[in-house]
Amino acid sequence: MSGSTAQFADNLRYTTQLAQKYGVYVNNLTSNFTKFTAAASIAGMGMADQRKLFESLSRAAAGFGMSADDTNGMFLAITQMMGKGKIQAEELRGQLGECLPIAMQAMAKAAGTTVAGLDSIMKKGKLLSAEVLPKFADALNEMLPNVDTDNIETSLNRLKNAFQEFT
Repeated sequence: MSGSTAQFADNLRYTTQLAQKYGVYVNNLTSNFTKFTAAASIAGMGMADQRKLFESLSRAAAGFGMSADDTNGMFLAITQMMGKGKIQAEELRGQLGECLPIAMQAMAKAAGTTVAGLDSIMKKGKLLSAEVLPKFADALNEMLPNVDTDNIETSLNRLKNAFQEFT
């Protein structure tokens, strides 16, 4: 998916650094990034915006102490949103909202509306993923200004990452 060996090495460095920074299991993160970046590229999102969004989501996962299943579910929801080109209530409320408690509020903030107004925009099919998701990343960062990455989940992930690197 990277396009070249150099880009693959850069992406691998990026995901490894994020895994260390936020205490996320590197194998899951790399797998999620592969799917994420494929969908984001097809949706027309630039690499800088892709990385900004991916890091914001990884940061939120660490901040909420999400399990690997919840983190994977969060990335799956975002990947589906990008794959469809627009954000629908099913993915936002039904998938992302279950994993990420502040998803609705952050998306409303990114769209410049209220949660009630967000429903109206989604029903009309006017919430385009490539346009709103980079703003969603900013909204997540504003809503979670201080993320403590020192919890049991991140500690276990860092241990798994260290063991993997060792082997």
